[in-house]
Amino acid sequence: MVREIKFRGKSKKTRKWLYGYLGECKFSILDYVYTDKVIFDNVLSFNTDNSAYVVKDLSVEEETIGQFTGLRDKNGNEIYEGDFVLINGQIYEVVYNKGRFIIEVKGCGYIPLKNVVCQVRGNIHDNPELMEDKS
Repeated sequence: MVREIKFRGKSKKTRKWLYGYLGECKFSILDYVYTDKVIFDNVLSFNTDNSAYVVKDLSVEEETIGQFTGLRDKNGNEIYEGDFVLINGQIYEVVYNKGRFIIEVKGCGYIPLKNVVCQVRGNIHDNPELMEDKS
């Protein structure tokens, strides 16, 4: 089975989610090298003469970058690293650990995400309060 490799991240400019390929851009301004993570949906749209403007529009906050798990929830929504999923009335965070996407179940260890039926309820960036109740 071939999994679609793509990412999401929050735009620095608009604070909206961007989905697609993950890249890194470097610019030199005088003696300073500026590095930025970008997410773009089409390689051709990224290669333009005005790359500085394109990069600014596609720049994402690094801490919000999450990879697509290749799975969808019971409603068909894509599941990303950093999502909160509802399973049997409990909220769990989707994490990447040792080469696989998992959820941590206290007292039971880790469960591979592919083995559960779940529903995406939010994510760690937009809905951090969902995990505050679990402490």
